Amino acid sequence: MLTRKNEKGNVLFLILIAVVLFAALSYAVSQSNQTSGDISSEEAELAAAEIINYFAAIQGEAQRLNLVHGVPYYNINLGNNNSHGSLTGGSEGVVGNIWADNPNCVDLDKCSVFIERGGNIPSRDFYELAGIPIGNWNGHIVPGEFRGFNNFIEGVGTETEPEILLTVGGLKDEVCDALNDRFGLPPHDSQPLMSAETRGQRNYWNQASDYSNRLPGAATAYIGAEAFCAENASNRYGNIFYYVLHAG
Repeated sequence: MLTRKNEKGNVLFLILIAVVLFAALSYAVSQSNQTSGDISSEEAELAAAEIINYFAAIQGEAQRLNLVHGVPYYNINLGNNNSHGSLTGGSEGVVGNIWADNPNCVDLDKCSVFIERGGNIPSRDFYELAGIPIGNWNGHIVPGEFRGFNNFIEGVGTETEPEILLTVGGLKDEVCDALNDRFGLPPHDSQPLMSAETRGQRNYWNQASDYSNRLPGAATAYIGAEAFCAENASNRYGNIFYYVLHAG
């Protein structure tokens, strides 16, 4: 039979074990929370290839519309139903603008890229690659969502008309750097932040001729690049990948 002294000793021992286990569990949880957003270099490279291939497919379809149907690039429609706005009860088909479709596209079947409007490319998102929280920001760059924008990129095109840009914003750091590596460019954190307004204009079909906030802004290593990923100064946008659909 156990004595009272032994009983007390056993209780203290059990309490000590419980404290140790709780401390170990707390440490494991804290470590998990700190690293849950990280992805391996291999995963980042695969994600970068996935984004580039998708944008190349969109570009190929736009080129087909231009060649086969004679659609000017500023008439090509990037509208679709794949937006965070539509998922949360906001506007449907938001692609870089508060409206669903390019108003210059009159015959949807002959000037649309995405299947929802009669085109050939399935629309999709990259939410799993978002490195910042996804807010309900209709018309803006939503983390992990495709967007059509336009802006001048220094050293690209005529520099008298802006480039039409395919973008995805809010990307994880690893994915952003893997994208730059694909194009032989330095990591995003080697460059100063771009100003918030350098993201470009949501009305990607407007042939505006004067923007004061041109890309890549302070990130001068990306001047002349037709595809690059840089960090925007606004915490709403984070790392943005730009891919030139059409040079102005």
